[in-house]
Amino acid sequence: MKKLTLFLSLAVVLSFAVVAKAQAPMSYRVDTINDLLNITLYGSDAKAIAYVGGGTARNDGLGGLFFYDGTSALTTNTYSVYKPTSVTTGRWFKLPTSVVNQETDVTVATESTYAWKLLDGNAANAFSIGLTSANVYMQTWGSRPLYINSSLGGNNTIINSTGGNVGIGTTGPGYKLDVFGGNTATTRFNGTGNTQIHIADNSVTTLEIAIASGAGNFMASSGVGDVCIVQKAGNKMLFSTSPTGVTTDLALSGGNVGFGTATPVSLTEIQGGLTTVGSVLTLGTKEPSVVVSDVLGRVNFYAPLDAAGTDANLVAGSIVAQAEGTFSATSNATSLLFQTGSSEVATTKLTISSAGAATFTGTVAIGSGTPIAKVVSATATLDFGNTATLTSTDLPITVTGAAVGDSVAIGLPAAPDANGCFTGWVSAADTVTVRFNNYSAGSIDPASATYRATVTQF
Repeated sequence: MKKLTLFLSLAVVLSFAVVAKAQAPMSYRVDTINDLLNITLYGSDAKAIAYVGGGTARNDGLGGLFFYDGTSALTTNTYSVYKPTSVTTGRWFKLPTSVVNQETDVTVATESTYAWKLLDGNAANAFSIGLTSANVYMQTWGSRPLYINSSLGGNNTIINSTGGNVGIGTTGPGYKLDVFGGNTATTRFNGTGNTQIHIADNSVTTLEIAIASGAGNFMASSGVGDVCIVQKAGNKMLFSTSPTGVTTDLALSGGNVGFGTATPVSLTEIQGGLTTVGSVLTLGTKEPSVVVSDVLGRVNFYAPLDAAGTDANLVAGSIVAQAEGTFSATSNATSLLFQTGSSEVATTKLTISSAGAATFTGTVAIGSGTPIAKVVSATATLDFGNTATLTSTDLPITVTGAAVGDSVAIGLPAAPDANGCFTGWVSAADTVTVRFNNYSAGSIDPASATYRATVTQF
């Protein structure tokens, strides 16, 4: 009889244990969060629910419904996760009443595992929020698009208003807006008609930029303020300040650059001006106080890619505008220097002064004639006196630079007497001798006058 009684007692205990195991989690009702944390809980698999009247006092608006997960070790915070004082493992989680369906494990290992889900009754239609130690994620499921302010109207969307960058297609944006389309993908900005990007200031009065594609005219802007419009047509990139595309200010076409033309015929072509103006290319210096030898502008010519190297890559030709003196309110005297090189950086061979005088450092050839190396000239007052018939009189003129053998021409002050003749030659270095020959039947006395001797060297 005792054995039967012991057996029945053991059966009752086991039955009670089974029933207790199947019962719902323990429930509590406390006044504050502090009361909640002081509830003594047992077992790593303990489950419980609690209603808390407030944060530090009842009805202060900080209370709510909490769920206890005995296995969680999530970091405590002051918003939704609280660690009881009696355990090491186990956390109270505050349950938002507006969430339709909530996962209890908020520890997220990957970006595809989320802590919170909003469902519309279909698991494929969910909006999820999750996080890792490095990132926070917001994701839709089932290939559903994510709309922001799609139908409410009038609401602004603010992103990183106080700092940080926004990346599209990149996890490391380096700018306020960084868009990356990958190696094969494209990024497109759609606008009205052919216009892809349209940028304007707040009032559209000082800046407006439109970027368009297509073979037609530029997109017509509002016509207010300064307009810079860009169009891609075939293999051309056209820039214009005319919204209707009537003019082309700058064109990039097939590797050529055109100013005032959409079809440049060389690496650089400039079209502009009418009648007596024509196209103008202006080079200006930023020097505020121009003095003698300052360069106002220069055009260089060279072969930087010649495989011979060294001298072959030096500047071979140059045209230089060089100040002749200090500029002032009444003077901008400037010379043009024409420079060429031969196994050297180009040096000046011809100078045209502000007065129009041309100075050559080398020889001068006219047509296919003999090159002239130098021409020197000087004047002197000569009085040959009375020269008897069939005799001659010699007088010298100093001509610096003249050399024996040079060609000499004598400039006379007036027509000579009948049967009188003047000749000249370089009789010594820097000296030209002028001879008066009297071939008449009587004596001749030429009047004292100024004579010029011109010496040409070849």
